[in-house]
Amino acid sequence: MSMPVEFCAEGPAAVLRAVGTLDERGATQLHRKVLEAIDTGFKSIVLNLSGITSMTPDGLMLLEAIRHDVALCDGQLILTLPQHEAAEVLSLYGLRKHLVILPNEEEALRRIDSSIPAAWRNP
Repeated sequence: MSMPVEFCAEGPAAVLRAVGTLDERGATQLHRKVLEAIDTGFKSIVLNLSGITSMTPDGLMLLEAIRHDVALCDGQLILTLPQHEAAEVLSLYGLRKHLVILPNEEEALRRIDSSIPAAWRNP
């Protein structure tokens, strides 16, 4: 079964909202969507993981691959806090140290917007 991934543009950021289990199949779908966003020209990516209920080690490995791909294009990756069990898995595997994780999408978008030089912002 596929994991639904919604994509939308929010100013300078691509926001991807995923729901379900972040396992190998789901993370592969999410990774594919992130690569599409990068190919479209987005360098700022927000992964809204509030709909993720659990994560497997394969999903975590692919999440790390997503972080790497965003870094290769000098991009910025911000995750929103997943549900309790998934958040614990991120902590258990030490990924919280390597990822920017904020409580919600609004804070993530504010962080991205504040990182854009004022001259580049839309009036």
